[in-house]
Amino acid sequence: EFVKFRVLLGRSLALGFDAVATGHYARLAVSAEGGIALRRAADRAKDQSYVLAVAGVAALRRCLFPLGDAPSKAAVRAEAAALGLPQAAKRDSYDICFVHDADLGAFLSARLGVQPGLIVDESGAQVGTHDGAYRFTIGQRRGLRLGRPAADGRPRYVTALETESGLVRVGPAESLGVDRFGVAAPVFLDDATRAALAAGGSVECAVQVRAHGAATPCVVSSAAGGPALAGPDPALGGGEAPLIQVSLSQPIRALAAGQTAVLYEGDRVLASGIVER
Repeated sequence: EFVKFRVLLGRSLALGFDAVATGHYARLAVSAEGGIALRRAADRAKDQSYVLAVAGVAALRRCLFPLGDAPSKAAVRAEAAALGLPQAAKRDSYDICFVHDADLGAFLSARLGVQPGLIVDESGAQVGTHDGAYRFTIGQRRGLRLGRPAADGRPRYVTALETESGLVRVGPAESLGVDRFGVAAPVFLDDATRAALAAGGSVECAVQVRAHGAATPCVVSSAAGGPALAGPDPALGGGEAPLIQVSLSQPIRALAAGQTAVLYEGDRVLASGIVER
């Protein structure tokens, strides 16, 4: 969002280029009127439309995704090998690609230092300590190092993080289910969806909250009392960030504030936004 589709794209346009082509797996169509249709890649296993949805209309109009119709990563590698490109054998990158040893905790500790705090259960009783709330994520079970087992002997998971106080809350698996949440500052790629919500209506679609997660059927509506959805799109340069409400057909487990939520109709992206607490 910030490097490839703000800094890189801005620099390329300043140099006089028409567009930026990347190796993301997604399909993109731009109409003569400037409308955008961002769809899942032909190779669903490699689809990256979820990641690209945050870029917004203005950036996507200047992007090309030539791998969107590729049948598989294997086919792309075979074509690269036939062309004699050394990248044909380059290994895939996972998670945060610039953390080379894949130890995210160590990466953050080196930059944030030790920030000790408490781990408490659902009653508020202390069950452990930690060296930094940034080392945990909602739904985490491993690595908690709890000093007291649960009274019923069942596993406990991280259910909430209070980063300012350093408090980490844990609880049973059933505490992780979420069936409704707010999405802040939505970036719309579909005018009809935006218009329906601005008029006070609702939209039946599906929502995905992880890059390679499943899309869950939902109903989306404008949040009561939230800013009007008819104002400027934050992704296009300002305006008060609106809020929309997502009601799920079945609970999503371990949803965390700050995750990206992307709305789909079939394989087409309708909008994206940031999950509110």
